[in-house]
Parts: sequence; structure tokens; C-alpha cells
Amino acid sequence: MTAKNKTLTILIMISGYLFASCEAKKNKPGDVNEIVLKTGTIEITRYEFEKNQKKGIEQQKIPDTIAWLKKYIADSYFLADAYSRNYDSAAVISKRVNYAAITMMGKYKGYLWNKIEEPKLTFSDDELKAVYQKSDKLFHLEFLLFDSKNSFDVVLQNRAPIETQADFRKIVEIATKRRIQYRKTQLFFPFGELLPVKDEIYRSTRGNVIQAPFKNGKMLVAYINKVEKKQQQPFVAEKQNIYSNLRRLKEMQIIDRKQDSIFRLAGIVMNESVVQALSKKIKGPFIQDIPKTMKNDTLLTYFFNKKNQPLLMRDFVDYYQNNPFNQVITNKEALKETLKGIVIEKYLYADCLKFGLTNDKQYILDRKNFKNRLVLDAYSRDNFYNTKPSERAVSDYYKVNQQRFLAPKTCHVSVFTFKDIIAAGTSLFHLDKMLLAGTINFSDTSALKGLLSYRPDVLLSNKNYPYQANMVANIFTAKLNTAIGPFEWNNRGYVFVKTKEEGQEPQPLHLAREAIERELITESAEILKEKKLKELKGKYALSINKLTTE
Repeated sequence: MTAKNKTLTILIMISGYLFASCEAKKNKPGDVNEIVLKTGTIEITRYEFEKNQKKGIEQQKIPDTIAWLKKYIADSYFLADAYSRNYDSAAVISKRVNYAAITMMGKYKGYLWNKIEEPKLTFSDDELKAVYQKSDKLFHLEFLLFDSKNSFDVVLQNRAPIETQADFRKIVEIATKRRIQYRKTQLFFPFGELLPVKDEIYRSTRGNVIQAPFKNGKMLVAYINKVEKKQQQPFVAEKQNIYSNLRRLKEMQIIDRKQDSIFRLAGIVMNESVVQALSKKIKGPFIQDIPKTMKNDTLLTYFFNKKNQPLLMRDFVDYYQNNPFNQVITNKEALKETLKGIVIEKYLYADCLKFGLTNDKQYILDRKNFKNRLVLDAYSRDNFYNTKPSERAVSDYYKVNQQRFLAPKTCHVSVFTFKDIIAAGTSLFHLDKMLLAGTINFSDTSALKGLLSYRPDVLLSNKNYPYQANMVANIFTAKLNTAIGPFEWNNRGYVFVKTKEEGQEPQPLHLAREAIERELITESAEILKEKKLKELKGKYALSINKLTTE
């Protein structure tokens, strides 16, 4: 994932039904800072309660308001106990909260965006009409997008100018062998992803060749196959669609320009040999043990706060292991984008400090909510979800509830075997695109990097199968024509697509076991919670409750 997407577009869902500890204040009834709930040392203001209630109900985690409130108060007892037992002092929680806060500040649609960028996303009727008037042509074109001027020069060196379709075809043949991005498309003004060259395209006619600088140092070569008149609806009918497209493109421009500005200021210099060494240590979400001799190695240097600063190996490892919003790194290029993303976050967070956004009430509440979510999760794991059901309990549950675990008798699947689980995970996006396009036969698997073999039709029964039980259980309960996986087995990565299913019967116990264990653990946890709640009600006073139900 790109650094831009990593830091500016990743979507963050903060749990909306937890609480923030705060010092008691003397406030008038109805005031936003009035304490409306106090359980032990946990104090909830009216502002916190109303914001959390609104978000909790909107997300429909518990759509019933009374049930939501009961859980809210119950969780306040668990939090009171967790804080009294110092769950909040765990180093991993402090790290996760701090990393999350930095990411949360600068993310797309985050606090900085809403204050600085959102006001820019307005368009007058005259601006919308200007786009409407230019949207009357549909351009059929194909293009090559080179990663850099250097890669562009390598392909075009010592060659005659591209003037005809035949000239363009020769360049395409050479470029695609070098894995240069090539696409055919149909676009109308302002040309979506090709927005940076919108004027060059709009001025073009059939048979024209465009060679132009693109964004982020890239170069574009395009050939116009056809330009045809587009049938337009009246402006009023198309106005909203034009606004939505223009807004999306403006957002892309803002993101690109901010990223380019940061890169110019930071002057990032990668230490390629150290980055290469680290990339070999990353296995999906995990990093193998880093030798002590490597921990102080510099991955990159950048300019920040009026001086050059290093990003050390140990600092990156800490970031990768403790930032809850990280994307999994799948290769060296993804690692480099993540490293650049860390630098971008530094600059964006500095902007947040400059604008005083760390004092924003909603930010403070979200940060506290996130911390309490981590505290409560750790507390719940230790107290409610730490017991695995016995073999007897699983077997007895299965005997009584077999009909709840119905699945097909047989399935037909397409099997994709990759060199490892990282390659399999990376290819899920491409498989999903194929499925959405209806290309179920997968005749072209060239986009699936690291693919070792492809078997278009394999018959599986729930009693006879060549794969691990958890893989088969997922296959048999999955929907048709969706990518299933990735799975790791025998040091290879696997993805399946179920294309057909036949019959129906209860899954064998060995396939249903994992689902049964989850249900039993959940049932047990609810019993333990009720028992613990009774105990805590005798231990912690509910000294203020203006929310009722108790």
C-alpha cells in the first residue's frame, strides 16, 4: 500500500461505547462537563456519554438503547477494576495509543483534514458548468505509465519519435516486458486518474500521441484511438454526479500535493542495503528476530525540525509491531512506502500541533476511548476468554446442535498455490477484481505474482480432502465465487475460489470444531462476565448515576 494511502486514506473505526477517566468537576446539571456516571474512579461526563451513545447506536453494535446503556454501565465496572489493577500501565498499551493517535490525526477525513482541507472542497455552479461543458466527449485511449523519467528514457532511448499507432505499439511491446504499467480505457473530462494531464488529453484528437510528465516524477505516454460525442443529460440531472467526481479528484490533488511537499522538505535518502536486509526479516505481520548488530542501523535519513534525522531499524520495528493501523508489508517496495509513510506522519502530526488539534475535545475523547478499548480487551482476555473448552464439551455441543453446522456435501474449487502466504495475500485484490469482472475461468493469471500453480477445478468432499481441516472448513462455509484465504500450508500460500457446491449435511465434528469452540468460549465468557459483575458491584461504588437502569 502506498505511503499516501497508508497515512492519508486508511479508514479508522474507533470503538464508540467506552469511557474516559477524568477528574471530577463541579458543573451545573446539563453542562457538557457534568459527571453523569461514576464507577469507582471512572468518571463519565455528559459530553463523553452523549458522544459515545450516539456513535454506539449509529454503528448498531447494540441497536437497543436500553441494552446499550446496560452494557455501557457494566463495562464501567470492568474498567474500574482494570485500572485499579494497572492494566493501563502496560507498555504495549501506551505505545499503541501513541502510534494510533499520530496516525489518527493526519489520516484522510481525520482531524487535520477536516480543519484544513475539507473547507476547500466546495464548487460554484460556474465551476460545475465548466466541467459539464467539457464532458461532452468520450476519449478512447491507451497509455503507458513509467515509474520515473529514467525508466522512460531507457525504453525510448535512441528511438524515433512516436508519431503513429504502429510506433506506439512497438513501445508498448518493449515496455510491458519491463513490467511498465499499460492500460486501455475510456474517459471523459476531467479524466479521473489521468487528471494531471487533463488539458493535454482534452486538446487531443484521434491518432494523437501524448508524452507528458505525470505526478510523483512519473512519465505518461498515451495514444488516442477515438474521440466520440457523448450523449449528455441536462446539467441539473448531471450536477450531483459532476460534483462527486470533482470532489474526489480534488481530494486526490490535495493528497498528492501534500505528499509531494513533504517529500521535498524531508529530502528522504534510503539506505538500500539496510532496507533490503530488513525486507528479508519481515514475514507478513511479523518480524523475525533482528540481530543486535542491526538494531542501530539507519534505514533512511530525512530533514525534520531543522536537522537531518535517522530512522533506525529498532525504531521501525517498534512502530511496525505496535501501531494498530499498520498495513501488512508484503515486499521490499511496500516496506519502502511504509518507511516514507512514517516520515509523512511526522510532518502531518507537526501540523496538528501547530493548529492546536491535540486540544480538540473530540480527539481527546477518541484517544481515551481507544485506550480504554485496549485496556478492556486485555482485561477481558485474562478474565473471560482464557479457557479453552474441553473435548467432552465440544463433542456434547456438537451432538445437540449438528443441524446448526450444515454445509455442502461436495464442493468444486479453483486452487491457486503461491510461493508463500505473503504472495497469496497480495494476489487477493487481483482475484477479487477477476471475480467482479466475471472472469471465473481465470484464463489470464499473469497479474498473480508468485503463483506456482493453478488448478481450475478440484472436487472436495467434507470427508475426503487433501488440505488442512481449517482450510476445508472455511471453503465449505464460504459463499460461491469469492476468494477464500490466504492460508499457509507446507510453506506455501493458498487461495481458493468455490465455483460449485452440491448437497447438504452437517459438517463432520473435526471441521465444525473451530466454530464450536468459538461459540462455547463466547457462552462461557458471558457467564463469567455476569459473575464478575456481581462481584465488582460489591467492590466499586456507583456513586453517581444519572443514566438509570441501575
